[in-house]
Amino acid sequence: MIRSLLAIVAATLIGLTVSRFIEGAGLAVMSDGGSPNNSTLGAGLQLLLVASWTVGAVAASASALLIGERWAPLGWLGAATVALSAVLGLSGAAFSWWAWPLSFGAIFGTTLLVLKVLRAESAPIQKSKPSDLFND
Repeated sequence: MIRSLLAIVAATLIGLTVSRFIEGAGLAVMSDGGSPNNSTLGAGLQLLLVASWTVGAVAASASALLIGERWAPLGWLGAATVALSAVLGLSGAAFSWWAWPLSFGAIFGTTLLVLKVLRAESAPIQKSKPSDLFND
């Protein structure tokens, strides 16, 4: 129980940090100087933000799985925290309509790939008790 909680907290911090670093680097490189005539963000910048959320979700789900002994719900929950950050970002800026389905498709598609690659299991983790001489 404590291990799962630690896995989610660590995964959230790792995923959001990775996502924000990529966003910050991309905004520094691709910024157009804040042109007031533009009502939406440029397509390249939107793709960069979608990619940053996707990489953050991969980092969050992989770290949650590795810390939480490859239990699949932890991977989904780690990716969902980054997806929530994506919702906040998408609703706070002027994105095109295609950025919404692309973001969620990329986040949850790559999370499914991480679950398959790391061989995550959906069944609860059962700890086996050591056999005892008197418990047979």
